[in-house]
Formats: sequence, C-alpha cells, structure tokens
Amino acid sequence: MGFLISVRINYRICLFENILERFIPIMKYSDEVLALFSLAVLIIYLPRVKLTWIHVGIISSIILTVLVGVISNFISGVWMPSIAIWKDILAINKFFLVYLFGSIVLQRGIPIRNFQRLVTFSRIYLVVLFFFGLLSQFVDLGMTREKRYFIKSFTFLYSHETFLVSVVVALLAILLVQGDQKNRPYIILGFIVLIFTMRSKAIVFMMVVVGLNIFLRKHSHYNRNLFLRHHKNKLYILMFIILGATFFLLKDKLMLYLSYGITAARPALYFVGIEIVKDLFPFGTGLGTFASYLSTAYNSPVYAQYGIQNVTGLNIETNFVYVSDTYWPYIFGQFGVLGALLYFTAILFVYKNCMRVIGERKSGFITILATFSYILAACFAESLLTNATCVIFGLLLGYYLNINFDTRHEVVKHNE
Repeated sequence: MGFLISVRINYRICLFENILERFIPIMKYSDEVLALFSLAVLIIYLPRVKLTWIHVGIISSIILTVLVGVISNFISGVWMPSIAIWKDILAINKFFLVYLFGSIVLQRGIPIRNFQRLVTFSRIYLVVLFFFGLLSQFVDLGMTREKRYFIKSFTFLYSHETFLVSVVVALLAILLVQGDQKNRPYIILGFIVLIFTMRSKAIVFMMVVVGLNIFLRKHSHYNRNLFLRHHKNKLYILMFIILGATFFLLKDKLMLYLSYGITAARPALYFVGIEIVKDLFPFGTGLGTFASYLSTAYNSPVYAQYGIQNVTGLNIETNFVYVSDTYWPYIFGQFGVLGALLYFTAILFVYKNCMRVIGERKSGFITILATFSYILAACFAESLLTNATCVIFGLLLGYYLNINFDTRHEVVKHNE
C-alpha cells in the first residue's frame, strides 16, 4: 500500500511539476529523484520475481544502449567529465526505470477505486484548463504567448505549451482507456485545450484517437490478428492520412527550418547528427556529447568540431536554450545507428508489453497507440523522453493504464 500511495502522490506532483518549479526550484530534480527511487526499488525487488521475456528485453536493450554509448566515447575520442556521463546515463534511462517500476513492482495494477479518483481529477482539471483557455482568448491573463493563425497559443501556468500538451494527453489517456461514454464531453474539452496550444504533436494525438475510433466503431473488442487480417488496409489509410495531414500542417515550418540549414539550432542538430552517423558509423560521439543540455553545460567539443558552436541557442550567450528542442539527434548522434536500433528496440518492447497488458480492450488499444504516436511525434521537436515529462508517461504506461474494469475483481494481474 505504501508503494501505491507514493506513486499516486508522485503522479500528481509530476503533472504540476513544471508549475511548482517556478515557486520551488528544487522541484526541477523531481524526475531524477523518482527515477533513482525506481532504480533502487527495482534492484531490491527483481530477485524476487520471475521476469517476462519482454521485461528482459527492455532491460537488456537499455543496458546495451548505454554500453554502445561508452564504446562511442572511445571510438570518437570525446571524453566528457564523469559526472556528465553518469547524468546522461540517468537521463536516457529515466523513462524506462519509471516504466519498469510501475510494470514490475506494481504489477497488480491500479485498484478501481483509486482509478476512479484519478478519472474525477482528470475531468475537473480538464474543465479548469478549458475555462482558462477559452477566457484567455479574449482576456489577457498572462497565460498565452504568440498568436498562431487566429488562436492565441495557450500555456496556462506552465512555462511552455509543450508541457501543457503532455499533461493534457496524460489526462485524456486516463479517460480514453476507461471507455466510458460519460467521459466524451470531457475528452472534447481536452481536445479544445490541445487546439488552444497550437502544437502539431497535439493534432497528431487527436487524429489517431479520432481515426481509430472511426475505424473500430463497429467493434467492441480489439483482436490484433483479426484486425490486421480484416482491417490492415484501413490502418494503412489512417497512417497515410495522419502523415499527410501532419506534413500539410508543418510544411511551411519545415521548409523554413531547412532554409536555415546549420544556422538555426534545430536543423543544425539534425544535419550534424546525420553527419556524425556517417562519420562514425555504426557508433556515435558517445555519452554526454551531443544534442542535450548536459553536452553544452559541460562544454562538449563536438559542436566546435562540426562548426555549430556559435549557433543561437547552442552557445553560452543564449544559455543553450534550444539544444533540447529535438530528441532523435541526441539518440542517433550520441549512440550511432547501432545504439539507436537498440534504443528503439527498448521502446518497441515497452509498446508490446503495454499491448499485452490491455488485452483485447478496444479503448486500451486506442489509448496505447495514440499515446505512443504522441511520444514519437513529440520527440521530433522536444526532448520528451529525457525531460521531466518522461516520468509522467512512464507512470502512465507502466501503472495507471493497467486497470481491470471487471467489477468482480479489484485489480488485474499481468505478470503471471
């Protein structure tokens, strides 16, 4: 029960962490604290349980990814201070540590009564966000930033729209997985809040949710084999529509970024990351060396080697503010092709385990697929899987979406 209380409290803290950080600066370390707590508990708990092959796959993949990172330091000859390397090891594993904690240690799943409290909380918070989001379009409450098209970009009390989007996606996931028709009005309010943020990744999440609900509207359950056998073409069509709509929404911005080349932070990190892949194939530059705040704070020489040390947002004069505006270059730049494949394997194992846990519940399938679509899309323009937001999704996927709605049983076991 102590674990349940701890996780329940921590989840709410994670949702408000970015807001609390403004008043309690030490809160910025809450994600590292939770990750280290998860690691300590896992070390104590693992000898007592029989792991599934999927859990073994996750653990093996992340250990091998770190090992490739260390080898990449040797190959590239770029050695960072040991503190930077250890911090980077923790950063890249935070999501997986928290996920494994929820999935293995709290393997019985969230009790229905606790889940219902979280549903109530999610509904209330979405109503609050909608109210202030709508009001902010007409009254200056200090909760909006630049105007995009005809909408003022809504941040609420968060430091940036991206943190608000992640929180709303997490709240919506709780309502979506329940599959209750009573949640529809609140889901619609949540979608409106996402539109107010004017973030493309939010649009991706909504399109996946709506598209899957349309394609599965005649099905009460989801069976993977039957679905792929009878609806594979529909899934391809949905993917094509989502990718096409995403490209249409982003094409102007994408063309603008490409026109900047390596003179702007985000395209510079992508272009240089690709150069690193070619130069050091199949390895990268190594831990703590590229496309992270750690790499700039500890003066990685890689930026100077590739001539981007003076790019705005990547230099000390601008406090490295844009170095975390991407994530994938951090993966393939530091770990190379080999490390990137291992890292994506770990993510794939997490996805497979989530799908195994939700079984044939249509609401669970839609929620998991939409959440992973959001995570993957968001990582093109933010470091979601290493910043504080990653623990929200680690707890969400590893624990809070593991719920049995059969009222005859309070919880579900999925690690038999």
